[in-house]
Amino acid sequence: MNTYEFKHNRSRLLIVGYGDIGKRILEQKLKYPDSTQIRDIFYEQFRVLIVSRSGLANLDKNSRATLKNKRVLELKLDLDDYKNIKKITKLPTHVIVLIPTSSYLSNDSVDQTGDFRMKKFCVSLSGNDKTGSCKGVYISTTGVYGNTKGKVVDETYLCKPSQLRSKRRLFAEKKFKTGPRFHILRVPGIYAENRLPIERLKANKPALLSSEDVYSNHIHAEDLARISFISLFRGKPCRTTNAVDNSKLKMAEYFDEVAKALNLTKPPRISRKEMKKLAAEKKISPMMASFFEESRQLKNHRLTNELKVLLNFPDVISYLKKLSKK
Repeated sequence: MNTYEFKHNRSRLLIVGYGDIGKRILEQKLKYPDSTQIRDIFYEQFRVLIVSRSGLANLDKNSRATLKNKRVLELKLDLDDYKNIKKITKLPTHVIVLIPTSSYLSNDSVDQTGDFRMKKFCVSLSGNDKTGSCKGVYISTTGVYGNTKGKVVDETYLCKPSQLRSKRRLFAEKKFKTGPRFHILRVPGIYAENRLPIERLKANKPALLSSEDVYSNHIHAEDLARISFISLFRGKPCRTTNAVDNSKLKMAEYFDEVAKALNLTKPPRISRKEMKKLAAEKKISPMMASFFEESRQLKNHRLTNELKVLLNFPDVISYLKKLSKK
C-alpha cells in the first residue's frame, strides 16, 4: 500500500476529480493574470494533490513540467475502491471536489438517486478530521432546483430535481453539509472557447421554438475556477451559492449567439412535441433532451455580495462578441 508523508507545515490542497476546471485552478495559480510571468507564492504555501485516473495528462508539456517542479502530486486512483478513499482523506487541509456523481455500490446493487461514493468520502473525511478544521468546496449543479418554469429563484428555493444526475447531486450536497461541512457551489452550463456547442451547431441539431424555449444559466470556466478556490476561504460552511453569471438567455438564443459569433448556421427551431419525438427516436441524446425540460433563472447575489466575486466574464453575449473579433 502506498503511503504519503508530508514533513512540512504547508497547507495541503486536495483536488478530487481533475478535469478542465481543476486544470484551470492550477494554471491560474501558476501565473499572474494576463502575464506569462511565473509566480511562486501559492505553491510555497500549498502542497497540491490531485486525484484523477489520468493525472496531469490534460496539461501541455511545459505546464506539466512546471507543476511537477512545484511538487504537485498525482494520485491516479479509482475512487470506487473504498481503500483509495481512505488513503486520500487522511491528507488534506483543504479540498475541492469536482468529480461527477456515481451510483456505484460495492455490493453490486444500485440506488440511482444516491451518490454513495461521495457518502463514503464524507464519512472517511469526517472521521479523519477530528478537529473539523478541514475546509472544502463541493461542486454541485443548478439542476437540483428542477423546473421552476422560468421563475427567478435564489438559493432558498425548495429543490425539486427531476433528473437522476441532479438527484444524486442533491444527495451529495446533504452529505457534505452534515458531515465535513463544505461550502456548496451550484454550477450551471459551463462555457469557454473549448466548451461551446460547436459540434451540435455543425450537426444542425434543432432548438425549441421561441414560444416554448427554456431559460438556461451560464458561467465561464475561468470564473468557475476562481470561484472554486475563493470559496475555500470566503465560503461559509454548509452555505450554498449559485455560481452563475449575469446572463438572461433562453437556450435557443444561446445557440444563436454562438452561431453568430463563429459564423455558423443557426439551429432550426421545432416544437417541444417534435423534440420529444426526436429524443424517443434517439436522434438527440437523453442528456440534451433533459435540458429542454427545465427552465429557470437564478440569482447570484450571494456570489457577488458574500463571496465578493467580480466576474471576469459577466455574461455570455459580451464574451461571444469579443471571441468573434479574435
